[in-house]
Amino acid sequence: MRALESDRPTDADQKRGVIAIDTPLSQSLIGFVRDSGESGRHLVADVTNDFSVLTLTAPDDQPIARSKELLLVATAGAAVNTGQPFAEDGKTLAEWGQGPVLIEPVVGLVALRGLESPRAIRGQPLTPEGRPLGPPKPATRSKTGWEFQLGEPATTCWLLEVER
Repeated sequence: MRALESDRPTDADQKRGVIAIDTPLSQSLIGFVRDSGESGRHLVADVTNDFSVLTLTAPDDQPIARSKELLLVATAGAAVNTGQPFAEDGKTLAEWGQGPVLIEPVVGLVALRGLESPRAIRGQPLTPEGRPLGPPKPATRSKTGWEFQLGEPATTCWLLEVER
């Protein structure tokens, strides 16, 4: 058996392509989300990063539409230890470095839509250990849904509290 070869660039080569996962309890957008037009039933993203992974999960085993708390994890292409240089080949590490981990934050808007009767939504930024990182931020209602700004503070995890 031999692999098929093609001179045609792949979607990844062209910085296109998104994997969309859409279940009642968890939704993800993975890949080149910016300007893709891809969304989930409840998750819409307008981000500035070339590559990102956005995952919305209902940790209370309720469908996202009815959950009182949602966990939003947003990661981008880069996460490295402080002082972690790559070798000359650009593929292997010259040194492991040390903590803290430096991240490229996902920047932009995430909108939640199709939720059952929310009166307000607040996003609590979390540390990597799951502790509060600064004060909660309110989401704003728009024609798309409940919009929430990502990027400040720079974090990968948000606990979204849905008030009904």
